[in-house]
Amino acid sequence: MITEIHEPVVVSAEFGNGIFRIRKIVWKNISIQVQKITFRWHSRRNIFPLYHFAVSDGGRILELTLDTESLSWELERIHIEG
Repeated sequence: MITEIHEPVVVSAEFGNGIFRIRKIVWKNISIQVQKITFRWHSRRNIFPLYHFAVSDGGRILELTLDTESLSWELERIHIEG
């Protein structure tokens, strides 16, 4: 089942040794620990790149977008098996 969300989130991430890791997402005051990035891709809105990530919290896949124009994150959708 896929649930469309399209809401802003706060993302905690680390950059180091050429590696980017998303560690935590805070959505509606709920903290979600990210176990791994399962997929990443990019697109554009006008001249600004958008960076998209599919991340796993161990039970769900969450799709995130980083908008480089506004430097904001959005939770696009949540995938739940079943």
